[in-house]
Amino acid sequence: MKVWSKGLGDIELILDFEKYRIEKEKSAEGEKIYIKGIITDPVYWDFRITMTKNDVPGLLNIALNSSIILLFLRNIRASMSFIFRRFVLRKIKTQ
Repeated sequence: MKVWSKGLGDIELILDFEKYRIEKEKSAEGEKIYIKGIITDPVYWDFRITMTKNDVPGLLNIALNSSIILLFLRNIRASMSFIFRRFVLRKIKTQ
């Protein structure tokens, strides 16, 4: 995934979500999920994405968008391969 914002100027950051870690934290404000990692190309940047229950409707809105569903279906082989590696092989390795 490439990320760009006005604050970055002409730089696009490459995100590889398979390499990042997810941490869960409970606080007085509620439960938070953190996606943490390091971007190394084109700049070295330590990042943390914070998600709360308020973000769920927006994520579902994106995930259920017809463009995203069509992208998933066009790449069904890669998608199924990822799901197999992530959920099936992971369980086999931990047993």
